[in-house]
Amino acid sequence: MVDELAEWGAPPELVEEESAAAERAAATDHVATWPENWPALRIFLASATQWRVAHGGRSGLDYPAVEWVAKRHGIEIDADCLDRLQVLETTALEVWADQRERAAEKAKRERNR
Repeated sequence: MVDELAEWGAPPELVEEESAAAERAAATDHVATWPENWPALRIFLASATQWRVAHGGRSGLDYPAVEWVAKRHGIEIDADCLDRLQVLETTALEVWADQRERAAEKAKRERNR
């Protein structure tokens, strides 16, 4: 929303105010998680540094490293857990791709000013 405010020509003070509010909300928000998702979420969060990186950015989790992380946390990656982990992985990759696309569009607009 903050990006859209700036794009629509909102006053800089309003953009800064909304940006600060969004940061405060992000720092205090809690997310409810169903019990069956906890093992995959724990592995996903603990594997934050285990992404394979290619020229265009992150390309996916490094599964041998993720398996090691899971073992260190005492979590077995069965088929159900792997499915749930891959949903998290795919969603993260989609969000990052969207962020890259938005940043490229913003840079293009700024160059054309």
